[in-house]
Amino acid sequence: SSIVHIATDIMEKKAWQMAEERTDQFRLLFEQSPIPYQSLDASGNFLEVNEAWLSTLEYSRDEVIGRWFGDFIAPDFSERFRTNFPRFKEAGETRVEFKLKKKDGSLITVAFEGKIGCFPDGSFRQTHCVFRDITRERAAEEELRESEARYRLLTNTLPDMIYLIDTNGKVLYANPAAARQFRVDPADLVGKTLTALFPPEIARDHLADVRTVASTRQPMQREITEVFPSGRIHIEVRLTPVIDHMGRVTAVMGISRDITLATEANNKLRQTNVELENRNRLINTLLDTVPVGIFMVEAPSGRPVIANAAATRLMGRGVMTDATKENLAEVYEAYRSGTTDRYPPEMMPIVTGMRGESRHIDDMEVVRPDGTRTLLEVFGNPVYDSQNRVAASLASFLDITERKRAEEQREQLISELARKNAELDRFTYTVSHDLKSPLLSLRAFLALLEGDIKAGREDRVTIDIARMSESAERLETMITTLLDLSRSGRSVATPLPVPFGSVVRDAASLLEAVYRQNGVELKIADDLPVVMGDRQRLLQVMTNLLDNAVKYMGDQKHPRVEVGVQPEADGPVFFVRDNGRGICPDDLPRVFGLYERFAPEVPGTGIGLTTVERIIGAHGGKIKAESEGEGKGATFRFTLPLAAGNTGRVDLLK
Repeated sequence: SSIVHIATDIMEKKAWQMAEERTDQFRLLFEQSPIPYQSLDASGNFLEVNEAWLSTLEYSRDEVIGRWFGDFIAPDFSERFRTNFPRFKEAGETRVEFKLKKKDGSLITVAFEGKIGCFPDGSFRQTHCVFRDITRERAAEEELRESEARYRLLTNTLPDMIYLIDTNGKVLYANPAAARQFRVDPADLVGKTLTALFPPEIARDHLADVRTVASTRQPMQREITEVFPSGRIHIEVRLTPVIDHMGRVTAVMGISRDITLATEANNKLRQTNVELENRNRLINTLLDTVPVGIFMVEAPSGRPVIANAAATRLMGRGVMTDATKENLAEVYEAYRSGTTDRYPPEMMPIVTGMRGESRHIDDMEVVRPDGTRTLLEVFGNPVYDSQNRVAASLASFLDITERKRAEEQREQLISELARKNAELDRFTYTVSHDLKSPLLSLRAFLALLEGDIKAGREDRVTIDIARMSESAERLETMITTLLDLSRSGRSVATPLPVPFGSVVRDAASLLEAVYRQNGVELKIADDLPVVMGDRQRLLQVMTNLLDNAVKYMGDQKHPRVEVGVQPEADGPVFFVRDNGRGICPDDLPRVFGLYERFAPEVPGTGIGLTTVERIIGAHGGKIKAESEGEGKGATFRFTLPLAAGNTGRVDLLK
């Protein structure tokens, strides 16, 4: 028995020696392991931790060894550890997830595995536990769950039909919108095949599309009309391959959108656009056809947006992009009629329209780029949008150049008619008075003649007859003068080239005796040009002017009359100048009036200068009288049309 006892001691010593050797090997392994390791005693206090454990939770060994493990667990799990640790010791092993607290207070999620180590007699010795940090994994899984929840919420909420179909045509997933078209729950569609849901030919086409997308790995999109139990709709279908992490196509995802209303709206919009284009074409044709200028600017900037053909023609400019409310008058060269002043922008109808005011003017003159001018009548009105705000201003305008000219001519004619009516009144009165006087004289002399004949007074009879002859001559002269006046304003004979110098000299010959008798010097220029006119009427003009010059010479000691011509911008101007008694400036406007006589003592009828003015006017010329006052002579200037090829300028410049 002693031998057995000795052998037993030897075997126990060798066993302990081998155990110690294994412990040393295990300790080396546990110290160098990258997996966090810990060992607890029966109370749950730390016996050992390896470097991986300390590194993961960022504690030092002294801060851990001997401490209760529950202090290093997240508060929510601490009590659970107190309850579950005895069960772990009884069960001998555990697998659990919980949160550990790092030194900085942050938490990590770990997958914990442990076993119980026992003495040879089977009693508890210590725990052997390792853990793996799965914080990122669980965060990713949580994010995945949230993402899946969002995806499901999205697919369940979207009005689009969303579904998954495998390459055999079996439905793997369908959202509520897709199920509603079949009037079933989404779960009722899962597992169904396309042939069970659609007529054979339709199902065959759909399956072909699914397999094309799966084989080509390319999306497909098209529009189709589909008949569902819910009705016939027009849909836009998009098919996309679903590829897993191994690169395999596992299914095809479809998204179908009901575009029935959108298609109808697009068709209506397309039809509306066609109608709008036709209407715009009609409006553009109308704008470019009407002879009225149409010009529109947007408000409030004043930037031009429309200028029709008539507006472009009238203004010489179309839409000028650099124009604004402030510089419209400058850009479009707009002036007040008859001035060099720019039209005030605030008064322009196109600008007042931007303020919501309508305005009409007829005094705007536009200068085109070529320098020509157009007088415009402009109407401006605001254009309102659907909110009753001024969106633009519209101006329409007409070329009233000819109308204004006609109005001016009309006013001139009215004025001329009034003047002639006044002359006619004076003429009627004067004729009745002047003709009545010689007639009364004739009647008186006839009565005297009758009495003298009966009385046998032959010497008186001769005197009576002489006086009757004088009255008859006076009457004849007056009638001849009136006839000349009546003919003077009518059209002249066919104009012919007439050397005006010969006309003047002929008139001077007729008055030669009068000029000699009064000692008047007459100077006639040698460079008088050839004019177009009625020679006899022109002779009448010069005879009247030269005769008047002598009659109104006054008591001038050296009387002189000069006939000549002067060059002017519009052509040569003839003149008859004397150094006689002159004309009072107040009387100058009435010189050519009918029966106007400013010196009653000078014989005359008051018709001569009226006749002269009318003859000059009938030739297309004008005449005016000039005088610096009484005693300073008078000058009569007049124009006449020149003969072709004869401007008179060569002679004038000699």
